[in-house]
Amino acid sequence: MVHGRASSAALAYAGLAGILDTAFLLGVVSAYALRLGADEVEASIAAGVYSMVALPASVLAVIAVERLGSRRALTLGLSWDAASIAAYGFVSSVEQLMAVRAIHAIGGSLVYPAYLAGAGRRAEEAGRAGVVVAAYLAVIGVMVGLGALAGAAALAAFGFRGLFALLSALVALGALSAAASGVDYRPPAGGLLGGLAAAGRQVASGLAVIFLLYTGFGFLVGGLPPGLEKEGLVATEEEAGALANTAIGIASLVGSAFMLAVGAAADRGMLHLAAPASGLAGAAALYLAPQADGVLLATLFAVYGLAVGGLLFASSYLVLQAPRKGAAAGLQQLVNIAGVAVGAPSAGGILAAYGLQGLLAAAALATLAAGLAAVPGALALRSSSRRP
Repeated sequence: MVHGRASSAALAYAGLAGILDTAFLLGVVSAYALRLGADEVEASIAAGVYSMVALPASVLAVIAVERLGSRRALTLGLSWDAASIAAYGFVSSVEQLMAVRAIHAIGGSLVYPAYLAGAGRRAEEAGRAGVVVAAYLAVIGVMVGLGALAGAAALAAFGFRGLFALLSALVALGALSAAASGVDYRPPAGGLLGGLAAAGRQVASGLAVIFLLYTGFGFLVGGLPPGLEKEGLVATEEEAGALANTAIGIASLVGSAFMLAVGAAADRGMLHLAAPASGLAGAAALYLAPQADGVLLATLFAVYGLAVGGLLFASSYLVLQAPRKGAAAGLQQLVNIAGVAVGAPSAGGILAAYGLQGLLAAAALATLAAGLAAVPGALALRSSSRRP
């Protein structure tokens, strides 16, 4: 077990490793499904099946984090992730891919709530909780961005199976890092429901934000690669997956830096302004994206990153106001997954009916709504902080 800064670094790497599977596979699973013989709708379902299974599994994750504590739950989840990802390279049909995705989701559902509960524990000890939470979330955001870009490069260099082998090894290292970390959220005394109700308005607002943000994100994950191919913007499935990963990677890197600014705004009681502004900027960028190409397209996805970073922070910061941080983080993940479970499988149908323009317009609308949903919770938090 490590202590001090080394302990914080160990937790940060465990969180980084925990997001690697999402980051590397964001634009890859639907493209891999196409390679295995799926049609557009089947490809979007393959991308979304993880979320469908992780939705009920997240209920168990709430209990596990509260019972085991954050460190043991994080170690278990990352170990499960590593084994599941390795299995991706051995599937030979769309049906097998969906089965492995389902198994992956069961253990993977432990990772994020355990990590966020640990981060919330550290934030409680700090004077500027917004910046501390933002810093731990920025680790995830950077990894989504770098991982998506690295996933595109690894896919081009090693193919699908080589990508899965590399990813499995990196996540296994994260499990070791989690086990060595001394950061461990332990639940406070009192009932689970009471610990959530103590910050009910903030928690409810944070959950609404993450659902809407990830519904829009689900549209992109499930429909962007097939949409790029359908519109003739790419020639192969690999190119579709690589371009989707690159666009999402740019957004995530920008969002990671922006989280720190929104965290500082939250510490000054300005979250009720920062969150809707970031949502509006991201929605405008998505709506304009189908009319762009080249450098302009990359610029627009960078602007979308303001919404990704600002709203992910806003949701996490609001739910972590609850004393029962493990349960609140687990609920956030459950609702997050519900958003992807709605968005990703729906993407194929939207794409078939309205094309890429319609798909991105739907994602823009969900992103705008997410920014507005943060306002009630942020105002409630601002009001409570001013009470004597």
